Amino acid sequence: MRELLCGVVVTRILITGHTGFIGHNLVRYLSDRDGSAEIIGFSRSHGLDVLNYEQVLKETRGVDIVFHLAAYAKPAESEDRRIL
Repeated sequence: MRELLCGVVVTRILITGHTGFIGHNLVRYLSDRDGSAEIIGFSRSHGLDVLNYEQVLKETRGVDIVFHLAAYAKPAESEDRRIL
């Protein structure tokens, strides 16, 4: 293990929304930077829900850093409602 972020040595990283655009690229970046850290994805596509307190509590045990990137978004809907 080595310093990964801001001088912190991490062994487990949890990323909510890891299947989204930013989350996916963050996983790739962290994997390329230091392959020794365990990266845990947390998303609805894997049967997990960030609104479920018990699931969040269980999955964050032993985690050093959490990147919370989960969001409820409908990009197609926002395109239909453009202001400009």
